[in-house]
Amino acid sequence: MSSYRNIVQSPDSDLRPLLGQSSGRSRKFLTYGTDDAILGPDDAELARGKFEVPTSDQLTRTQIAISFGYIAGLMTSWVDTSLRHKILFPRCTQYWAGSGSLGPWMSCGCVSSILLYWTLPLFCCQVLLVYFYRDLLQSRMYYEFFSHRVFLDFTNVPFLDAISVRMMLGWCALCFAMYPLTGTTGLFGILQTLPFWFPVLSRFLLLYFQWDLEKRLVSVAKLVENDIEWAGNHVKNSFFLRDYLAEEAFHKVQKHLDKQKPAPELSTGEYIFQIAYKAEELHAKNLHNEDSQEQELQSKASTSIFQALSPWYWVKQFLFSPYLVDARADNFRFWFQIYLAFSIILMLLLIFFSISTILTLLNMQGVLQDLPFNWVDWMAWTDSKQGSFLATSTRALRGTGLMQSLQAEVLALEAENRGLQQQNAALLVENTYLEAHALRP
Repeated sequence: MSSYRNIVQSPDSDLRPLLGQSSGRSRKFLTYGTDDAILGPDDAELARGKFEVPTSDQLTRTQIAISFGYIAGLMTSWVDTSLRHKILFPRCTQYWAGSGSLGPWMSCGCVSSILLYWTLPLFCCQVLLVYFYRDLLQSRMYYEFFSHRVFLDFTNVPFLDAISVRMMLGWCALCFAMYPLTGTTGLFGILQTLPFWFPVLSRFLLLYFQWDLEKRLVSVAKLVENDIEWAGNHVKNSFFLRDYLAEEAFHKVQKHLDKQKPAPELSTGEYIFQIAYKAEELHAKNLHNEDSQEQELQSKASTSIFQALSPWYWVKQFLFSPYLVDARADNFRFWFQIYLAFSIILMLLLIFFSISTILTLLNMQGVLQDLPFNWVDWMAWTDSKQGSFLATSTRALRGTGLMQSLQAEVLALEAENRGLQQQNAALLVENTYLEAHALRP
């Protein structure tokens, strides 16, 4: 353990366990324990044999399987809509043709609502890819820290407070404008859209129940399964570290290492020790203003899943640090490149499907003409055998729609107006006849 200290200590550093001092530590425990508890490489390897720590290949394969399962389920909504889009959606300019000056505006709203509805599964798939990408990085980070007896406490943003979740829910809410704008207000029309909503809602529920990463990491049952005495000592002596303080400490350690010539070569344990030592030092310097320090660190912390895509995301910077040279780090980097390739391929496919959907919709609505490729139209039910079914289903789908009701009322009013005009003409003829007879001598 002394070798770890020699890496970071300065000649005038105080080597006393900072968190062993009881004074001033009663409110905010940004850290807890002492850096003396951090295990070296051999002890960390022994710890991994005491509980189930997934290897790099296990973690990657599991994440690929989960990501593919979620996305495949959501894509059934998009495929169903693509198969039946000529049944589900009208041509908006024709549908709102009898609406006077509001017609062009309602047509634009109609097209926009169809686009939002049709692309919702694709957008959700893209968000989930980013979520599982960050999930893999954080899972690896957690297990590496915990194996060295450092408990890294990730901040869990509540499900409904997350920006990504609010974006998906907001998109869902906008999709409901499709029903009145396309005239899909009858019972039959609404039932036709249920195959779209079931996969979307089921994936939302699954995401809600597994949103908190810490619930899916090391359970108490698995931790104590092999050696309960060791597990108790491991937890009791662990160094507790909040993620936003660890992030700040990591950036300071990184700046320190960048200045060293030649560049240092560290094992995972040595790197973790430096982060913990710096975090302990930062906490000790801010005992008088722990509340303000916590608020400042939380405001700078990476909490959104979209921040994981940044090359400056601290978890990825740690796992791919050029100063981290041990075999475990190299093995994870190899398997993570496989997962990254999988994610990029899926993301490109989703972008292609999104562009195809937009072009198909614009072609269907007459905005674009003579496209060189049918894009999504090749999936739709359009052959002659299904022509009568398509026409019948379309009439049934919007037969009781809002626009049809308005058009029926307009026709009724026009018929009544014609009747009144005929009656008025007859009265004028009769009045003329009476006036002519009244003038005779």
